[in-house]
Amino acid sequence: MLLVERRTTYPCAVSPAERTQCKNTCETPGVATNPDDLLATLAEVGFAKSRGDARRLVEQGGIRINGGKAAESAALKDGDVLQAGKRNFVRIRLK
Repeated sequence: MLLVERRTTYPCAVSPAERTQCKNTCETPGVATNPDDLLATLAEVGFAKSRGDARRLVEQGGIRINGGKAAESAALKDGDVLQAGKRNFVRIRLK
């Protein structure tokens, strides 16, 4: 099982008391099923709408793992930082 922690560069605009009701929180834990399948993980965490969309993002260089461009065959490890575009980051936690 793969746990993800979503981070953005923009802080959430709501107070900590209201953060549980806010759908746009800055720290949203999620679960992805297979750390060996990068395309499925991108679709599951919401960086891509489908595996085909995820494949296009990887081919065009829009996905980075720990600051380096990701390959389609890349496997995610515990502590990796997955980046889509300039402002969307996810830290990978294996459980």
